[in-house]
Amino acid sequence: MLHILSYIVFFVTYAFFTKIREAHYYDLFYRLASTHKDLHSTYLKERMSILGLYLLSMINDVNWWSILMLCWFSIFAWDFFGDGFYYMFRNKLNKRIYKEGFKATESNTSTAITDKKGYTKTYKDRVIYLIFAVGFLLTALIIQFFSK
Repeated sequence: MLHILSYIVFFVTYAFFTKIREAHYYDLFYRLASTHKDLHSTYLKERMSILGLYLLSMINDVNWWSILMLCWFSIFAWDFFGDGFYYMFRNKLNKRIYKEGFKATESNTSTAITDKKGYTKTYKDRVIYLIFAVGFLLTALIIQFFSK
């Protein structure tokens, strides 16, 4: 159980700090020029690598079904935490952008992969994703509790 809880702390902390970096990157290019390199696929690969390695490090201590549930948790919770932190930090850098801070809706100029497909997430959508994420987290904890 402690391993799963430590993953949650790591996950939220990782989202927090990576979104500070991304907010500064996109804010800098927003201020300097209207064009910038789209790094979303690079960020996705980085997240998958870092979080995947952390989950793999738990393989001897955590039931593999629980690890699978944590993978689903990560996918659904990222929109809530990652996007929320990003909007909050971008707003701190530029008050005209993401005026609602953590609760903001994606902008119509976003270059995120889901936005390119025409799907823009509202705060309500992100909360619904978080509810699913918590369901996966609770399932992981229950599986882990009964597997020992």
